[in-house]
Amino acid sequence: MRFIKKSHTKAVAAVCLSALISGCGVKTMYEWDGYSSHLLSYYKHPEELQKFSEKLYDGIQKAEETNTVPPGIYAEYGYVQLAMNDMSTAALYFTKEKEKWPESAYLMDKALGKIAKMPSDETTDIQETNETAGATK
Repeated sequence: MRFIKKSHTKAVAAVCLSALISGCGVKTMYEWDGYSSHLLSYYKHPEELQKFSEKLYDGIQKAEETNTVPPGIYAEYGYVQLAMNDMSTAALYFTKEKEKWPESAYLMDKALGKIAKMPSDETTDIQETNETAGATK
Protein backbone atom coordinates (compact mmCIF):
# COMPACT_ATOMS: atom_id res chain seq x y z
CA MET A 1 0.00 0.00 0.00
CA ARG A 2 2.82 2.35 0.83
CA PHE A 3 4.39 1.75 -2.63
CA ILE A 4 1.16 2.82 -4.35
CA LYS A 5 0.98 6.12 -2.43
CA LYS A 6 4.58 7.02 -3.30
CA SER A 7 4.18 6.26 -6.98
CA HIS A 8 0.82 8.08 -7.05
CA THR A 9 2.40 11.15 -5.45
CA LYS A 10 5.29 11.08 -7.92
CA ALA A 11 2.89 10.74 -10.84
CA VAL A 12 0.79 13.68 -9.69
CA ALA A 13 3.92 15.77 -9.16
CA ALA A 14 5.22 14.86 -12.62
CA VAL A 15 1.90 15.78 -14.28
CA CYS A 16 1.73 19.10 -12.43
CA LEU A 17 5.34 19.95 -13.27
CA SER A 18 4.92 19.13 -16.96
CA ALA A 19 1.70 21.17 -17.14
CA LEU A 20 3.44 24.09 -15.49
CA ILE A 21 6.42 23.97 -17.84
CA SER A 22 4.62 23.36 -21.13
CA GLY A 23 1.28 25.11 -20.78
CA CYS A 24 2.21 28.40 -19.24
CA GLY A 25 3.82 30.56 -21.88
CA VAL A 26 4.43 34.16 -20.98
CA LYS A 27 2.04 36.50 -22.74
CA THR A 28 2.97 40.13 -22.41
CA MET A 29 0.57 43.03 -22.45
CA TYR A 30 2.61 44.92 -25.06
CA GLU A 31 4.44 44.06 -28.26
CA TRP A 32 8.08 45.01 -27.63
CA ASP A 33 9.44 43.24 -30.74
CA GLY A 34 13.04 43.04 -29.56
CA TYR A 35 13.17 46.68 -28.42
CA SER A 36 15.76 46.04 -25.70
CA SER A 37 18.19 44.30 -28.04
CA HIS A 38 17.70 46.96 -30.75
CA LEU A 39 18.33 49.72 -28.21
CA LEU A 40 21.44 48.00 -26.89
CA SER A 41 22.74 47.57 -30.42
CA TYR A 42 22.14 51.26 -31.10
CA TYR A 43 23.95 52.27 -27.88
CA LYS A 44 26.94 50.18 -28.98
CA HIS A 45 26.82 51.54 -32.54
CA PRO A 46 25.33 55.07 -32.49
CA GLU A 47 26.24 55.54 -36.14
CA GLU A 48 23.44 53.08 -36.99
CA LEU A 49 20.63 55.49 -36.14
CA GLN A 50 18.83 54.77 -39.42
CA LYS A 51 18.81 51.03 -38.70
CA PHE A 52 17.49 51.64 -35.17
CA SER A 53 14.80 53.90 -36.63
CA GLU A 54 13.71 51.17 -39.05
CA LYS A 55 13.56 48.55 -36.28
CA LEU A 56 11.45 50.86 -34.12
CA TYR A 57 9.11 51.60 -37.00
CA ASP A 58 8.70 47.89 -37.80
CA GLY A 59 7.95 47.18 -34.14
CA ILE A 60 5.38 49.97 -34.02
CA GLN A 61 3.64 48.66 -37.14
CA LYS A 62 3.50 45.16 -35.67
CA ALA A 63 2.18 46.43 -32.33
CA GLU A 64 -0.45 48.64 -33.95
CA GLU A 65 -1.93 45.60 -35.71
CA THR A 66 -2.83 44.12 -32.32
CA ASN A 67 -3.25 47.40 -30.41
CA THR A 68 -0.34 46.50 -28.10
CA VAL A 69 1.92 49.53 -28.56
CA PRO A 70 4.02 49.89 -25.40
CA PRO A 71 4.18 53.15 -23.49
CA GLY A 72 7.04 55.34 -24.64
CA ILE A 73 7.64 53.70 -28.02
CA TYR A 74 5.93 56.44 -30.03
CA ALA A 75 7.96 59.02 -28.09
CA GLU A 76 11.18 57.06 -28.64
CA TYR A 77 10.52 56.94 -32.37
CA GLY A 78 9.70 60.65 -32.30
CA TYR A 79 13.04 61.44 -30.65
CA VAL A 80 14.87 59.30 -33.20
CA GLN A 81 13.14 61.22 -35.99
CA LEU A 82 14.07 64.47 -34.28
CA ALA A 83 17.71 63.34 -34.22
CA MET A 84 17.41 62.67 -37.96
CA ASN A 85 15.96 66.20 -38.50
CA ASP A 86 12.53 64.91 -39.55
CA MET A 87 10.52 67.38 -37.51
CA SER A 88 7.10 66.60 -38.97
CA THR A 89 7.38 62.86 -38.28
CA ALA A 90 8.73 63.59 -34.79
CA ALA A 91 5.73 65.83 -34.09
CA LEU A 92 3.36 63.17 -35.42
CA TYR A 93 4.75 60.48 -33.12
CA PHE A 94 4.92 62.79 -30.09
CA THR A 95 1.24 63.47 -30.68
CA LYS A 96 0.49 59.75 -31.02
CA GLU A 97 2.28 59.13 -27.70
CA LYS A 98 0.24 61.86 -26.05
CA GLU A 99 -3.05 60.46 -27.39
CA LYS A 100 -2.28 56.83 -26.56
CA TRP A 101 -0.79 57.57 -23.13
CA PRO A 102 -2.43 60.75 -21.69
CA GLU A 103 -0.09 60.69 -18.69
CA SER A 104 2.73 61.63 -21.10
CA ALA A 105 0.92 64.80 -22.25
CA TYR A 106 3.08 67.21 -20.25
CA LEU A 107 6.35 65.87 -21.65
CA MET A 108 5.00 65.50 -25.18
CA ASP A 109 3.60 69.05 -25.12
CA LYS A 110 7.06 70.30 -24.14
CA ALA A 111 8.65 68.35 -27.01
CA LEU A 112 6.04 69.63 -29.47
CA GLY A 113 6.60 73.18 -28.23
CA LYS A 114 10.34 72.89 -28.85
CA ILE A 115 9.73 71.58 -32.36
CA ALA A 116 7.39 74.48 -33.07
CA LYS A 117 10.13 76.94 -32.04
CA MET A 118 12.82 75.32 -34.21
CA PRO A 119 13.72 77.31 -37.31
CA SER A 120 13.83 74.82 -40.15
CA ASP A 121 12.65 74.53 -43.71
CA GLU A 122 11.50 70.98 -42.93
CA THR A 123 9.35 71.96 -39.94
CA THR A 124 5.67 71.82 -40.78
CA ASP A 125 2.81 73.46 -39.02
CA ILE A 126 2.45 71.54 -35.75
CA GLN A 127 -1.30 72.14 -35.65
CA GLU A 128 -1.66 70.44 -39.04
CA THR A 129 0.47 67.52 -37.82
CA ASN A 130 -1.66 67.17 -34.68
CA GLU A 131 -4.82 66.99 -36.80
CA THR A 132 -3.21 64.35 -39.04
CA ALA A 133 -2.23 62.25 -36.02
CA GLY A 134 -5.80 62.31 -34.77
CA ALA A 135 -7.04 61.17 -38.18
CA THR A 136 -4.59 58.24 -38.32
CA LYS A 137 -5.40 56.98 -34.85
